[in-house]
Amino acid sequence: MQNPNDPLDIRGEVTDLEVMATLKMKRSRFDYYVSVLAPFYRDCILIEKETSDKRYLTKEPVLILTTEKDRKYYAFPDCTVRYTKKRGGMRTLANYKHKTKWMVKVNGKEVNAARIYAKAFIKRDLDSNDCVLVYGKELKLDAIEVVDKSKCASITGALAKPKYERKDVGLYKNGVLVRSWPSCRKAAKDLFCSYQTVLDICHRRTQKPMFDVRFL
Repeated sequence: MQNPNDPLDIRGEVTDLEVMATLKMKRSRFDYYVSVLAPFYRDCILIEKETSDKRYLTKEPVLILTTEKDRKYYAFPDCTVRYTKKRGGMRTLANYKHKTKWMVKVNGKEVNAARIYAKAFIKRDLDSNDCVLVYGKELKLDAIEVVDKSKCASITGALAKPKYERKDVGLYKNGVLVRSWPSCRKAAKDLFCSYQTVLDICHRRTQKPMFDVRFL
């Protein structure tokens, strides 16, 4: 991130995935933003860092486990885990979503799939101080990022922010505000009606509302 007033003053580094998460951009929009628009971020100009380092350590399968029965488990760069079969060939294990994490069963044990691929292809010395984030709805390498735990909370907070902000609701009588609540659900509880009823009245979808509630 470059100081707009001094091209020699580099104020820090940020990844493309972090910028997309904070600004809520998709990849196509981000590429346009950087290449065509003035790419300002946190009062700095975004410039691409020139480096000979590759994002991935290898594009070859990585051995992640050998069992006592000599069964070998490998991580593949397409974000799959496969193991060798006794009669030859390999079997692919399915990744699956458990709450907010991607998981896979390796040797009968449920493990964090994203951390497996991050350690195999992005950061071999991955440890407990590293937070592995997955952006988007699919588990793939270019959606995985490894960040320090100190940055993790701010990034995941931006990702988890709801599309619609919760709004305060007020009850009016004869045009005068007599009571308020921090959400439609809390208002509905005290008014002995459904959440949807309060929401419809606030959005003026009800022709004959039972009471006058409005967004504040």
